[in-house]
Amino acid sequence: MAENTISVGICDDDKYDLTRIETTLRKGLQKLDISVNAEFRSFLNGEDLYDSSLLKAFDLLFLDIEMPGTNGFQLAKRIHLANPLTNIIFVSAHESLVFDSQEYSPLWFVRKKALEKDSLLALQKYLETKLPEQDFYTAGSFTCPLRDILYIESMGHLLSVRRTNGKIFEQYGSLKAMEAALSGRGFLRTHKSYIVNQRYIEEINRKDIRLTDGTILEIGRDRRKFLLEAMRQYEGKHYGLR
Repeated sequence: MAENTISVGICDDDKYDLTRIETTLRKGLQKLDISVNAEFRSFLNGEDLYDSSLLKAFDLLFLDIEMPGTNGFQLAKRIHLANPLTNIIFVSAHESLVFDSQEYSPLWFVRKKALEKDSLLALQKYLETKLPEQDFYTAGSFTCPLRDILYIESMGHLLSVRRTNGKIFEQYGSLKAMEAALSGRGFLRTHKSYIVNQRYIEEINRKDIRLTDGTILEIGRDRRKFLLEAMRQYEGKHYGLR
């Protein structure tokens, strides 16, 4: 999968917090395991960040609210006028400021005392809403582009989300609920135990299907006709085949 690159700016007048925020964000992206390359630029004052943004716009900004000189709110207003597509996330040690921040339409608010948790949620929010071409599946702290899912297997109440990179994410739930959540998003229920990503179905046989990585999965006895028609429509839509 082609890697996306996002430009992330961080501004905090406290050097320790500045480093802590960047380190937390880097760890958050690793934890989310998303194919995104983040370029970080860090600043100790708002004027330097603003000048840098005029040379190269940021995709995502983490702004401390309380700073000497140009504070986070003032900086957000100036950034929005210069680069309205930049997404702003406020960071503060004072939770009460979350209400004042709404005037500037931030994407999220991060509390310094809950930096790891809030930063992870902020990154998830950005990835889900600003990279819609990938379409994401999210469960708790797990986020994954749908195109990275090979198939989902049900074993009782345990669901195994098997990914193209060989990793497996497990969660409790029903395959029926998963099927409903993935409806219209390129997945097919091929068997009572499997939901498969259509893009990875290579061959439909009489009793099973073969995926592009060589995996063989059993299909339901009454599913073959449905699967053949669903794949014909899918290939027609995506590859111009009829």
